[in-house]
Amino acid sequence: MNHVSLARICYDAVRAYARTFGERYVRWDDARPWEQESFSGAAAFLLEAPAATVVDLHGHWLAARMQRGWRHGPVRDATLRLHPALLPWDDVPRRERLKFELVHAVVGVFRGNVVPRLDLASGFGRE
Repeated sequence: MNHVSLARICYDAVRAYARTFGERYVRWDDARPWEQESFSGAAAFLLEAPAATVVDLHGHWLAARMQRGWRHGPVRDATLRLHPALLPWDDVPRRERLKFELVHAVVGVFRGNVVPRLDLASGFGRE
């Protein structure tokens, strides 16, 4: 398994959870590239920083979203770039916190089964 396969598992877990309260998530294969990149980035971050907490994961996600022009809004709206979790961790609604906790837990479960990304800077392939 690689970090993208792990990201898909994380996405599916969050999708299943979100559906329990009526939030719509499309299947992974139908997700927009930036949505897949968001989950891939989260998985990669947690794999590369094994001591990272769920708060660290949220901070990583928050910075990436804000850099792309997202703002806080009461309801997730990709068109308007609004998201209810774009707040300091202590202010994130419990329902949104659980999504980050799910991703953190899923990566923790599968961490030992992920093939590391190839580090080209390490000299691999050089004579």
